[in-house]
Amino acid sequence: MFADINECHVDNGGCDHICENSKGSYTCSCNTTHTLAADQKSCVTSCTGYVTQQPTGHIATTHFPHSPYTSNANCTWIIDLPTTYNSVELMFDGMSIEESANCSNGSLTILNGKDEDAFLLASFCGNQSAGTMQTSMRTVTIKFVSDDKLNTDGFSLHYKGLTERPEGVYLCNETIQMNTTFALPSFPSKYTEPVQDCLYSLVAPTKLYKVKITLLYLDMQNADCSEDRIEVYDGRRSKMAEICSGSNVSEFVSTGRHMRVRYIGNTVNKYRGFHASVTFFH
Repeated sequence: MFADINECHVDNGGCDHICENSKGSYTCSCNTTHTLAADQKSCVTSCTGYVTQQPTGHIATTHFPHSPYTSNANCTWIIDLPTTYNSVELMFDGMSIEESANCSNGSLTILNGKDEDAFLLASFCGNQSAGTMQTSMRTVTIKFVSDDKLNTDGFSLHYKGLTERPEGVYLCNETIQMNTTFALPSFPSKYTEPVQDCLYSLVAPTKLYKVKITLLYLDMQNADCSEDRIEVYDGRRSKMAEICSGSNVSEFVSTGRHMRVRYIGNTVNKYRGFHASVTFFH
């Protein structure tokens, strides 16, 4: 009787990714972002239209970090987690992408959401250290493109779904009492149902403080504000402004410790609403 030899112990059995030993043999397999090539050992990028609902996973360019990524790649990975999750944490293991002006020769792009609803979160090229980032949605799109010139190692990241609400995401009719950013609960997606009376109360720590609101982003119907608008109140009832997309005013300061922001949106499936910051100062 002969003892089984574990072929995976030597050079991973020649497998690019995963080597699984069996009695008298072994098999190679790939992580979820790749498929097994015809030689049954190599793993090639499987990236077009890739969607996963797994709460944890690994996404990387082919052979990272042992050899350059594929020329003329055009890869898309979509992480679309179940509704029990609120956001996705991306943890970068490494990144080396051809550096060029405006990342025109190759890039890694991270977007909140998917399809036409996706909203740019970050874009990278060169030898950047992206570290860790958290999306504001449970759906994230990751795009990687390359040309046929200088190919380097590419990138590798791990991700996990988070159940806690991400920073800066508040539900309608909540009170905000810290320096932060806030937006419609659906942002950066387009709201799919009418938004009726979404009110945010901004309350400074004491009477010695005032409130400053800065509008960072607006995506609303550009007309007479009859369908979609933001109402800004100094205190609880004194209206300071009524804003729609045509407004040039982006900053508002209270006379006391209270402000209110009210959003009304009736044009569904077209607009994202707003994104703003709040600062308390004295």
